[in-house]
Amino acid sequence: MKTARYVFILFILGIVIIGCDTGTSPKPGSTLVTISQSNLSGTKAVFITGSSGGRGFGRASSDDYESLKFYKVGVDDQTQTVNFTDNEGVTVPAVTDYVQNLSSKYAVMRVYTEEAPWQKCVFIIRKADGKLFTTPDTLANSGTDFGSDPLGKFTWDGGGNEGIDYTRHIKTNAAGDVYYTGGGYTLGGTLYRIHEKNGSTTITTVGNVTEYYQFNNAGDVYAGAVDGGGGNVTGLWIKADGRRFTTPWFVNEGPETPAVTAGSPFALACSPDSFFTIDQMYDGFVWKKSVLSEYRVQDGDVVRTVVHEFSKRMSHFSVLVSSAGIGLPAVDTGNEICIIKAPDDITYHTISAGSQFINGDFIAALSDRYVYAFNPNILLTNHNRISRLDPETKTETADYYTVPPSYTLEWVWVSHGDVLTILAGKDGSETIYIEVDAAGNESIYDNYGGEKVVHRSAF
Repeated sequence: MKTARYVFILFILGIVIIGCDTGTSPKPGSTLVTISQSNLSGTKAVFITGSSGGRGFGRASSDDYESLKFYKVGVDDQTQTVNFTDNEGVTVPAVTDYVQNLSSKYAVMRVYTEEAPWQKCVFIIRKADGKLFTTPDTLANSGTDFGSDPLGKFTWDGGGNEGIDYTRHIKTNAAGDVYYTGGGYTLGGTLYRIHEKNGSTTITTVGNVTEYYQFNNAGDVYAGAVDGGGGNVTGLWIKADGRRFTTPWFVNEGPETPAVTAGSPFALACSPDSFFTIDQMYDGFVWKKSVLSEYRVQDGDVVRTVVHEFSKRMSHFSVLVSSAGIGLPAVDTGNEICIIKAPDDITYHTISAGSQFINGDFIAALSDRYVYAFNPNILLTNHNRISRLDPETKTETADYYTVPPSYTLEWVWVSHGDVLTILAGKDGSETIYIEVDAAGNESIYDNYGGEKVVHRSAF
C-alpha cells in the first residue's frame, strides 16, 4: 500500500529530555513521579501476579488492582520483588499493571498508587542500570496524559481485549533505539525516537509520519507523503541532521508509471544511507521484469539507481526487513521467500510444507537475528505453530514451536535474546503465558506463590 493515500504536513520539532531530574516540579503531595531508580537491571523476565484475572492482551487484568505484585527474574534465575526508589534512595510504593520489553536497551511500564488508581504514570526503563525516565509533562501533571504526552499512547487500554500491547507499532534499530508513533494508530502520527543523549534517556520528536514510515541505519527517516501545494504530492526524506528532501518516486508508484511501477520504500543494513524499492518494469501493458532500485541523496537531490534485476517476478508492496537489516520481499509465484542481504547477494528459499511463512498474511515477530512467523487465526490448520527463519544462514524451521493442544495461540512477543513470550488461551477464558528460550525449551507460567500470573514479558 502506498503512502499517498494519506497526506500529512511534516515537520521537525525539538527534543524532549525525560528523567526525574529535569528540574520540572511535580504537583504538591505527589510521590509517584519522584521515583527515579528500580532494581530492574540484570533482568531476564518480569511478571505481574494478581488474585484474579480476565482477558488481557499485554497488560495485567485484575478485578482487584491493589492485589497486583511486580516481580523480576534475574540473570541468576532468582525471583525477587521489583522495588522503586527516589533520588535519595527512599522506597516509593507503586502498583504496576503494565510492563513491556521495547528493545535491547529499553522497556516501558505503567504505574499508579493505591490512593489514586485512576492517575497513571508511564516510565521508560533503561535496562542497563534500572534507571527510570519519564516526560516533563508527566512530572508536572503527576500523571501521563493520553492526548498530549509523548508517552501518552502507553496509557491507552484499547477498545476491546487487546490491552496496551504496542509491539506491533514499535520499531527498533540495531543500536536498540526505539521508534514509535503517538496518536493515529492506523494513519500514523507523531514519530518519537527513544535514545541516549549526554548520559540521559531522551525522546526526540522527529515529526509527523504516515503508518508506513521507515528509517535506515544512518538515522534518516522516510516519513511519508507531503503536499507542497497545488496538488504536488511528494515523498519526504528526513535526514538525521534535520534536512528534508522530497522525491516523487515514493508516491503513487513513482513518476514513470506505468512504464515503471515503483514499490514501497524499505532500508537495508548493507547501505546505511539509502532506501530501496522493488519496481515492476513494463513494455506497454506487458510485464518485463522486477528490479531493485536504490535511492541516495546526492548534491541535494534524491537519485534513483537500478542495482539488481530479479530472476523471478517479485511483489512491489511492503517488504519485511529483519532486525539485522536483511530484506524479505514476497515472490509473486511459487512458495518461496526472497532474501536480500545486499544488491549482489540475493537468494531464494523454498518454503517448507506446513510453515507459517506460506500464509500470505502471517504476522512477523523479529529478534536481533531471526524472523518468527505466526498467525492466531484458529481457522488455519497450523494456527498454533510458530515458524522461524534465519536470514543470515538462509535456513527455515517450519515447526520451531507448537503450542500444546490444550492451549490456543493468541500472540507472540520476542526479546532480543530470542526468548519468545507467547500469550495463549486456555479453556476459552484464562490467559496463560508460555515462554520459550533460545534453545527451544518451554515453560508455562500460570501462577506464582499461589497467585495467578496476569502478565509476563521477557527482557
